[in-house]
Amino acid sequence: MPAIRRLSSGFVVAVLLSLLVAGSVPGAQGPKVELTGVVLSVNVASDGPSFQLREFSTNAVWTAVLRRDAEIEFKRRRDDQPYDRLSAGDIVEVEGRRLASRTLLTRKVKVLGHTGAQAEAHPQQPAAPGLTVEAVVKTIGVGAAVKAFAPAINTFINGLVQARDPTTLQTTKVVPILSISIGINAPGQAAVGAAQVSGPKPAVEKVQAVAAIDANYQGNFSIRALVPVDSLEPWKRVRRIPGVGVSAIIDLKL
Repeated sequence: MPAIRRLSSGFVVAVLLSLLVAGSVPGAQGPKVELTGVVLSVNVASDGPSFQLREFSTNAVWTAVLRRDAEIEFKRRRDDQPYDRLSAGDIVEVEGRRLASRTLLTRKVKVLGHTGAQAEAHPQQPAAPGLTVEAVVKTIGVGAAVKAFAPAINTFINGLVQARDPTTLQTTKVVPILSISIGINAPGQAAVGAAQVSGPKPAVEKVQAVAAIDANYQGNFSIRALVPVDSLEPWKRVRRIPGVGVSAIIDLKL
């Protein structure tokens, strides 16, 4: 277990926690933020717990202040023993409200896996020693990795096709491709890649994944139909989102 380290932004965190207890944090109802990254360091000061993490999508460092009623969902280790606390090297999904700059008032933390890496926050260094995209995928799986990198991939694709206007950015997003045939017997292995979908904003917001339906035509043509759907379990029921199409396919090269 890595030694607990006090955050370099500990004073700022302490002030925010004091305001939180007093019920006067400006922006406590600020914009909702969801991100995935690796924990860099943990602070368990008496005035309240917090931690720093590096977001995979942007490589930015965030400070996450845990609410008093925060939920932390730990994943079991390979020896079937649960994690008992956050530590440097944990890969986490975080939900919360933005307080200021890159500080979150966090209500939910989900531990996806542990890399064993130990890293201090530094804007010019990678998230952790040896923590490559391949390592992230192998640790948390294709589906979670797609979610983590989706915003950055979506922006890259739109730049590639010179679609930089705000309207286009709001009507595209990247989601996992889920194989129907694999999902029926092995749901945890159904994510086989990623796709960018595009269409009217209200419709795109409903898309959770792209369902892949594989078939053969006359024994000579291999067909993969791609259907934007509103579920992460399309093998139970395929519900197409009208008006949304697949505009790009993303293959993971591991």
